[in-house]
Amino acid sequence: MGAAAVGLALSVLLVATAGTAVGHSQLVSSSPGAGQVVAASPTQIRLVFSEPIEGRYTSMDLLDGSGTQLLGGVGSVDPSDPNALIVQIVDPLPPGVYSINWRAISAADGHATNGFLTFGVGDTTLPAGVGQTGAAEGNLHAGHSGATASAEVFGKTIGDGGAMLAFGLWLFGLAVMRPVRGRMPAGLVLVQVVALVAAAIGAIVLIWVGLVSLPASTSGLDVGGFLFDSRIGQLLGMRTVLAIAAWVVGLLLVGRAGAGRSGLISALLGVAGAAEMVLIALMGHSAAFSPPIPLVIDIVHLGSAGVWVSGLAALAMLTGFGSGPVRAELRDIVPRFSALALASGGLLAATGVYAAWLNTHDFTTVGTAYSLNLAVKVAVVVAAFALGALNLFDGGRDRYPLGLSRRVAVEAALAFAILVLTANLTSGSPTGEGRPIAITPVPTTAGTAIEAEFAVQPASPGPNQLWVGLAEAPPAGATVSVVIQRLDATQGTSTIDLSPAAAVSGVTGAAVYTASGVSLVPDSEWDASVILSGPDGTELGRARFDYAFGQDDLTAGAQIPLLDPALLVAIVLLAGGVVGFAFVVGGGRPPLVETVIGRRVLAVGSVLGGALGVLILVGPR
Repeated sequence: MGAAAVGLALSVLLVATAGTAVGHSQLVSSSPGAGQVVAASPTQIRLVFSEPIEGRYTSMDLLDGSGTQLLGGVGSVDPSDPNALIVQIVDPLPPGVYSINWRAISAADGHATNGFLTFGVGDTTLPAGVGQTGAAEGNLHAGHSGATASAEVFGKTIGDGGAMLAFGLWLFGLAVMRPVRGRMPAGLVLVQVVALVAAAIGAIVLIWVGLVSLPASTSGLDVGGFLFDSRIGQLLGMRTVLAIAAWVVGLLLVGRAGAGRSGLISALLGVAGAAEMVLIALMGHSAAFSPPIPLVIDIVHLGSAGVWVSGLAALAMLTGFGSGPVRAELRDIVPRFSALALASGGLLAATGVYAAWLNTHDFTTVGTAYSLNLAVKVAVVVAAFALGALNLFDGGRDRYPLGLSRRVAVEAALAFAILVLTANLTSGSPTGEGRPIAITPVPTTAGTAIEAEFAVQPASPGPNQLWVGLAEAPPAGATVSVVIQRLDATQGTSTIDLSPAAAVSGVTGAAVYTASGVSLVPDSEWDASVILSGPDGTELGRARFDYAFGQDDLTAGAQIPLLDPALLVAIVLLAGGVVGFAFVVGGGRPPLVETVIGRRVLAVGSVLGGALGVLILVGPR
């Protein structure tokens, strides 16, 4: 009851404070750019989002200055870029002001976003203050009402938690209970069956959330299109079918098989839980990365969480309802589970830090709902790990304050709270998603040097948005421009005037400026000079930056932080893997845990940790 109460309270609190204005497929650049005036009619309109988009449910409307719709519900995904929506303009647009209303569904996690942008064609002036609106990064629950947001958190909590339990209880029974009791407990298998029921219910709830979040249709809910023609619908459908099939088969086998077959049935259910977790990872933010190294890290993260949460749930049942003989077994059970908990906890912490860094690129602020939710989750994880440390040193002997049963119950309640916090977090828009990429400055010999930041968004070939942050506020009437020149080809320079803007993730300073619709080609090298000019046009100072693009993203120039948490995680995992494996090979005996299981878990964890360290070194950071 303690875990359920904590989880329910957190669900209500988080959803009540989350708000409803957010999204995931954020519009990061466009051509024409927001607020840009182009000399002649574009032949193509291109919107670039932070995540891959669902072509069936992503479209735009084009309106003229009077609000008359010229094109409605148009657009297709660019075959060469799954993040881009394109519309061909067949009839040239006459001079004037135009607006684009867009709506998008992320193919990575299924969340909906919408917004608008304004641009001009020919000899025209845009009204003051026009530009663009869209999803705000760092918030939670993309455009969902309170009921839909609550349903999403509930579906993810029981769906993801059920998959974790089905997988983790198999390993707990295999490594902890079977050596102590000589067999796989039948009760544990029944809990796995119930866990898969929860996984199926959670997936069904998320299907409903996905359907009601789709753009409005006059023909009602697009059930068939969502389940068969959208990536997120297909994954949810597979999750539902897999969970239902596994628990039906498991229930039939449990009813007909003898006690000696419990191990085989548990393995079947555990593999089903593992497959569910792979599908869950494919529905998260990590699925938007290429190469899919963050996806692999996310799968390991889910598996590690499953082992830890399942062991706590099993211990809570044993210590809370166990008889005298069961309590006597705890001196054997706790040291065995402690070996699993140490390895899974270490992997959980390392992969969690890596994922959090990819999603935020800033561990110093809690200024958004997303970062605040993340900070609360970290605090709860630390509290749970602290209780786990007491249980590790106690070794099942019930010596420390609160008593083993109470400590385990509180730790299990905290683990359940972490599941709810994670469900809420995965419904949010990460503060680092689609962020501008800062470029490293280089020395300039022309004019007076100024301190400035320069960033490119999304930092991939195609239309980009340029960002500049000045360290000092410019004088009244000053202007800021960027002169860009291609270094690997013979062509002239281009001067781009920037407009004042609000600060964004990764771009700070006393004054921030931006410009949209700057087209950058693949396999190219560029020089950019940020120029600050006075009211009379006299240059007051400049800063210079060099960068280069490959086929997909930046190959040179990206600014590397002084302390790269992802690199630190990779080094820790590699060093830990080497040291741990050498310790096992050298005949070492892990302290405080049962020796045999401790050595086996340490060997497996060392190999897995070392492999993850290598992947992080070569993956996105």
